[in-house]
Amino acid sequence: MNGLAFLDLILSAKTMEDQAKIREYALKLVTGRMYPCAELSKKLLQRFPKEQKIVSEIIADFSAANLLNDKTYAETYVRFRQGSAPRGKFALRMELKKKGIPDDLIASVLSDISDEAEEAKAENLARKKLLTFRNDFSSEQKKEKLFRFLVGRGFSQSIIFSVLGKIL
Repeated sequence: MNGLAFLDLILSAKTMEDQAKIREYALKLVTGRMYPCAELSKKLLQRFPKEQKIVSEIIADFSAANLLNDKTYAETYVRFRQGSAPRGKFALRMELKKKGIPDDLIASVLSDISDEAEEAKAENLARKKLLTFRNDFSSEQKKEKLFRFLVGRGFSQSIIFSVLGKIL
């Protein structure tokens, strides 16, 4: 074996060792919680910045094995978010976009939320928030505060105006 072939063999072994190390770390991450593809890729590249090709292969392998599934992640995230800290479609869209979920999947997942359900969540939040207001607030002050609160939670103006009309 000449020196060049030996060097190639050593580099190949090093690459396989790196790949195994990255794969092991990725498995450790996905067994702890769900990740979207982009978020796992970003996390792996933070730890292994020079191994972009290997990280891409691992992400593809995990997706093929259904260890990573952006649609399932998005559906689970929206369901959890609607239960624990309700948000409007706009806020959910921004949160999912920030996590690297593709726009078509976001649209698909958010289309499952009806306007009536979103309005009910907004109304429930507004009623709870209304209980925290001081008694000396005028009706106009309450409307302004509730409007800002619901906008901050990502609800559309049409839903907010509908809710404000019902509760005030």
